Amino acid sequence: MNSHRTMLGLTIGGVAIAVATLLTTMAIVDGFGAAYERALLSFGAHIVIMRETEFAQPDEHAHLRELVEAGLSAPGQTAPLSARHLTRWRDWGAWGIGRYGELQVRCREWPVIGSLLTILDPVPLVHSVLAADRIPVMVWQAIRHSLLIAGRGVTAAAPFLYREGLLVGAGQIRGVVVKGVPPEAMSDVWPVRLIGVESGALSAVLGSPAAGEPLPVLIGNAFGVAVDTELKLFLPRAGKEGASPTRDFVSARVVGLFESGLHDYDSQFILVGLPALQKALGLSDRITGVELRLDDPAKAPWVASQLSQRASADITVLPWQEMHRSLFEAIGVERLLFGLIMGILVIVAAVNLLSTVCLHLLKEYRSVAVLRAIGLSGRQARRRYFWEAMRTSGYGVGLGALLGGGLVWSLIRWRWIPIPAEVYFLSHLPVTISRVSFGCVLGFAVLVCAAAARHAARKVSELPLLEGLGRSH
Repeated sequence: MNSHRTMLGLTIGGVAIAVATLLTTMAIVDGFGAAYERALLSFGAHIVIMRETEFAQPDEHAHLRELVEAGLSAPGQTAPLSARHLTRWRDWGAWGIGRYGELQVRCREWPVIGSLLTILDPVPLVHSVLAADRIPVMVWQAIRHSLLIAGRGVTAAAPFLYREGLLVGAGQIRGVVVKGVPPEAMSDVWPVRLIGVESGALSAVLGSPAAGEPLPVLIGNAFGVAVDTELKLFLPRAGKEGASPTRDFVSARVVGLFESGLHDYDSQFILVGLPALQKALGLSDRITGVELRLDDPAKAPWVASQLSQRASADITVLPWQEMHRSLFEAIGVERLLFGLIMGILVIVAAVNLLSTVCLHLLKEYRSVAVLRAIGLSGRQARRRYFWEAMRTSGYGVGLGALLGGGLVWSLIRWRWIPIPAEVYFLSHLPVTISRVSFGCVLGFAVLVCAAAARHAARKVSELPLLEGLGRSH
């Protein structure tokens, strides 16, 4: 008896560890994706409008202004329903009618449910919809959000200017990216966390300096530079007309710090007021492009495609998903691989459960054989074996959910696992888990254990009855 309990306890523990490991792994992978997305959307805009060469002339700015105004207008009108969508809707309706008829046939044994299905019969309405050339307004309003064709939703837009340079000062020499942004639009388009300066005071602190004064800059907190530190920036200056640009040192003073959440940004980028940077480099009104922010980041691909149709051939409109596609594709591959590996661990634990339950049922087979001899059917025996095995697996899955949930909660609460920011761009292990992921993991574990329990019950119930009666305790 003690050996059986030990084996049963080890089996439950194996299932629990496998489930907890799968939950934690999915939470970590989801955490990386959520942390990267959050940081990218706080430092970068949702849509970038640019081209290979910079915009320098007033007429070029006018074309950009037309594109931005087209996005900011946000008409809020729904696009007409295409033939493809109409055909898909009709296919769905025909499929639903067929499934509803099958459900009515299966529910004939339950008069109450059958009467309810008859009263709520949607088939006439669906038939009228399928026969019409246009989908009724009420039905269209119900599915419009899934088709993602609401208004454009552009909430803010601002020009920007990129320059690569060299930072000298504070005991370090490193390559940096200097980004010129309008101070008054920074909090709307680039809502990064500011340290040492209020967002409402950006227009004052990042304004154009007087002659002889250093250039005011915001620097990433990963540089390890304090506020009011004097720096030197080696940047290209615009030369005279027809001459190549020259490079010279520009004096700068740190007026505040910013934190995007990604070490790669916080250790490479320096933010400067756009007019101040243009003046310091002698670039007049030259800009690299325009960045847009939306009320919903998921709309970015659709809005970008709409603006691309209005833009000239040399202008590129990129949504944030396209700019960072390789990163999120890598996270998706990691999620799939880790899910497969940890899923195999759950399957191994379920196989261990199968062998343990089979051994236990073989020990109890003489008692069951006696019951079968006096009238217990094979189906009833399989059902009894199945639910006994499911009870054991339920203990394991439930314990695994508690262990995994507690581990995930502790990682979120205390962040007690640091990671090298130079490698992962984050300073701590990001963890997050949604109800959908939690439910999918538990559902997968229950299904695997149910398959193992069903197989064990079927194998044991197929043993000869006389062999069971001949066994001795």
